[in-house]
Amino acid sequence: MTNRRTITLIACIVSLATLLLVGNRLGYFWAGGDSVIEPETTELIDVFAATSNSHAADTQLTTYLPGEIISTPADQFFALRTNGPTNAPVFNLDINSQLKIVETAGDDITINLITGRLVVDGRVTVVVRDTTISLDGIATLVNYNWLEKMDVSVLSGTATIHQGQYSTVVRDNHAVSLDTLPPFNEIKPTSFSLDATSVKVFYDWALGR
Repeated sequence: MTNRRTITLIACIVSLATLLLVGNRLGYFWAGGDSVIEPETTELIDVFAATSNSHAADTQLTTYLPGEIISTPADQFFALRTNGPTNAPVFNLDINSQLKIVETAGDDITINLITGRLVVDGRVTVVVRDTTISLDGIATLVNYNWLEKMDVSVLSGTATIHQGQYSTVVRDNHAVSLDTLPPFNEIKPTSFSLDATSVKVFYDWALGR
């Protein structure tokens, strides 16, 4: 009988301790919390759209959850704005492009640019196949998925390109072309213009020019 009471008492103590820990984590007053729960993830990504032949104000289009693939049609640009911190980055996606929001843990936002052209303003990690780019500033990226190559053009700030055990820093007003799968060839400078006929309308919209 004594052993049974001891086991019951231990089980009650463990259950109470677990309840208090969970309650504190969820911010309940009775568990010593402050009733404030800091979100660990950005739950929603709002998508705004503009037609490619106008500079009209953005219109609310839809809302996505992390993990969903966001695709632009042949006649619209998308602006993606996370419901996270006030300094969360803005993603501007060109026509016929795709990306996926991989992770939105606090200020650490990771996206996968599946194909197409993207302008990023803020701090974000972009993954393209086996290449990872850490951005801090304003940059445009183009993923040529059929070539397994991409271009990174930094307009302001820096981009750190990680490939295997090596990293390369690209600074503002520089553009490079690179492989996205091993064996990685040398990262090379490339020409870039915001005013090229095929992209000017998009960059004017994305950069508010």
